[in-house]
Formats: sequence, structure tokens, C-alpha cells
Amino acid sequence: MNDVTLADRGNAPLGVFDSGLGGLTVVRALRAALPNERIVYLGDTARVPYGTRGPTTVIKYALACARHLVQRNVKAIVIACNTVSAVAPDRLRVELDIPILGVIEPGARAGVRASTRGKIGVLATHATIASGAYPRAVAAESTRAEVIGQPAPLLVPLAEEGWTEGDVPRLAARRYLEPLARENVDTIVLGCTHYPLLRGVIDSEVATLLGSHVTIVDSAGSVADETRAFLESRGLHRTINDGGGIELLVTDVPKTFEAVASRFLGMSIPSVQQVDLIKPKKDDRLQRLIHKLLIVVTFGGQRIYLTGYYTAMFGKLWVPDSWRSLGDLDRYVLLRHERVHLRQRRRLGELGMAFVYLVPFFPLFLAYGRARLEWEAYTETLRATAEVYGVDAALLLRDRIVARFTGGDYGWMWPFPGQVNRWFDHAMTEIRNCAGSREPVIKQSLE
Repeated sequence: MNDVTLADRGNAPLGVFDSGLGGLTVVRALRAALPNERIVYLGDTARVPYGTRGPTTVIKYALACARHLVQRNVKAIVIACNTVSAVAPDRLRVELDIPILGVIEPGARAGVRASTRGKIGVLATHATIASGAYPRAVAAESTRAEVIGQPAPLLVPLAEEGWTEGDVPRLAARRYLEPLARENVDTIVLGCTHYPLLRGVIDSEVATLLGSHVTIVDSAGSVADETRAFLESRGLHRTINDGGGIELLVTDVPKTFEAVASRFLGMSIPSVQQVDLIKPKKDDRLQRLIHKLLIVVTFGGQRIYLTGYYTAMFGKLWVPDSWRSLGDLDRYVLLRHERVHLRQRRRLGELGMAFVYLVPFFPLFLAYGRARLEWEAYTETLRATAEVYGVDAALLLRDRIVARFTGGDYGWMWPFPGQVNRWFDHAMTEIRNCAGSREPVIKQSLE
């Protein structure tokens, strides 16, 4: 990477996302540590909380959020959500060609530094506690420290609603802190970015149950410090001294949004933009126009664009009604396919992709360029299917894939079944070699 490219990347915004508004506590710390950075924050307020959902669903939601930020040309992404940081960072690093920073390790390191007797309590969501992420992260720092995890699921909706004072949050905090008091912990890590908003009642209950000597760790400051060190070490920190800024995106705007967001951020909130990460095709004028254009350029061969195909475009996944009936694993396979198209759009641009897919080629059926782009995505479909359901399930896709490439569905894009079959065989050979003796995810989950 040359100096010009480094400078351009350094001036790009920093992406941050969370399941809701809790991540704004991390944004607040980032603004203090990196005052010149431009930050794009995405709060998935339409699907909060993540902490009660299974790992597959959390990963799916995290990928949607991260891909949206990538489409906004961020230089790195901070996962300001402990639940996502517990189960998804490795998957995001594999799927996305961009640095991914989490909150678990900085919080664990801060907890180890603060602990005097190696008895560290962690308040977090069910998903974070079940993942075992904090014990692993603490063990990497100190083999003598013990982690006592305590799920505290009610604290997230209380924080999101702005219900941070009074008997209800106080009694909820006490219920979750009592088990940690019985274990006589000397340090408590707030393992959810929503919890600092309830810091007043948490501090009060900790003092009552354990005493004022117990240290409460809010990892936001550690996350900000480690993010600054990372950006500076990579030459990605922003050097323009203009005070930076915040772009605030949400997937839903709750009634109490402005007041709660201001409290999380510690300042008046900037303008807010609502975004849809997944949108129905039939409701969009452009998607209906593309449907009509495809009917024309394929001489009527492609008539199911609106009802049968998924399309990644403008940082969103456009879906037919059948999306609602898909299970989580099938959605995961589909998103792996569309992830490839998102990368292609980054390479070629929206206009380049529109040319490849909508402009008639002469002769029409020799659209080799488009065929190779589609095959790149279908290779990923085969990989994902083999990982989730097994190699045999991927082999069953042969006839359907060959039919799409050679038939009217794709406008007779590459009407040479022998060539498509050879592509298929080559891809499956590589997949078999990589799979080895690994069991598919669906079998693992059943066991």
C-alpha cells in the first residue's frame, strides 16, 4: 500500500456498530481518545437485544451490520457489542476484508489489571456468558484469575428505555449482583455496552452488597485506547485537525430515542438516518424496473427476478417474500453468496455491475464476464452448503446450478453445460480437500 493510499484510508471514517444504543458509550470514549476521527455508528435498534438470541442469528445480524458499514467505505470496524464480540469477530474477519476490533479482550485486560485477588465478576448477556469468551480472554492474560459470570438480561431493555433510576432498575441490579457478592469478587466487569447507563444503581448496589473497595470496570475506555493504538500502528489514524464528527444510523427509531441516545453519548445527538439492512424487492421502484429490463434483455427468459432472486445492491440485501420462510442456516448460505457480490461491487462499482448484468451482450448468450462473476458467487454457495449441511448436500446442487447458467432464468448466460459441469467439479474437488474429516455444522448442532 503506497503513502497516498494510506493517507486516503486514514481519512476514511471509523465504523462502529451495536445491537442498539449501548455502543454509543464506546463512541463517547472513542471521541475522547480520537477527537479528529469521523465515526459512522450503526445501531440495530429494530432487532435489539442480541443477547437472548442464538450464535447463528447473532452472526447473521452482525454480518448485515458490518456489510452496511463496509459499503460506507469505513477503514475499520469496532464491534461495540459484547454479545457479537463473543461469537462473531472471527467470522467477520474471514468474510470482510477490513480490520475488526472487539470489546471482549480490552475489557478482560482491564479487569485483570484492576483485580487484586484474581476474583473477577462479569455482568453480561446470556449469549456472552454462554460463549465463555470472558474466561478465555482473562486466561490469556492471567492463569491465576478466576471469572464468575452472571447473566443480566433485563438491564439491556431498561437501558434502551432510559429507565435508569428508581426501584425497578435498582432491584434488577441487586438480583444480578447478589450471586457475585456470594462469590466475594473484587472486580466487576460490565460486559455489555448498555450497562454503563445504569452505572449509578450498579455502583450503589455493589457498595451495599460488597463494599466500596470493589472495582467496577467499564471497558469503553480500554476499547478506545486500544483502537487508537491500532490505528496509529497501521498509519490509519486521521490527521486532519477538524474535530471529526459522528454519523448516526439506526434500523428503527424508538419513541425515546433522542433522550436515550443523548444520555449514552453524553452530548446532543447529531441528525439520525434510519436504514433498512434487508428490504423487500416488490416494494422498491428500482427493483421493479430492473425486473422489467431483465425480461427485455433476456427475451422473456428471466421473469422471476422479483419473486425468486436475492440481490445485494447499494449496501442492502433486496429479498423476495420467500426470505421470511427461510431458516437461519439457509439464510446464512444465501448471505455467503451475496457477500461475494458485495465484494464484486466494491471492485467494479455499481455502474460496472449494472453494465455487466443489464446491458445486452452480442451475441447475448456469450456473456462470459457475467458468468464468471456468478460462478465466483456460486462457488461460495457450495462452500457454505458443505460447511453447514455437508459435502453430499453441496453435490445435490449440481443440476440446479447448471440449469440456471444454461437456461432462461439467467438469460442463457453461458449455454455450455459441459463447461459449467467442469467448473462445478473443480470447485467440489477443492471443497472436499478443505473439508477433510470435519463434520458439517448441522450435524454438530444436532449432537
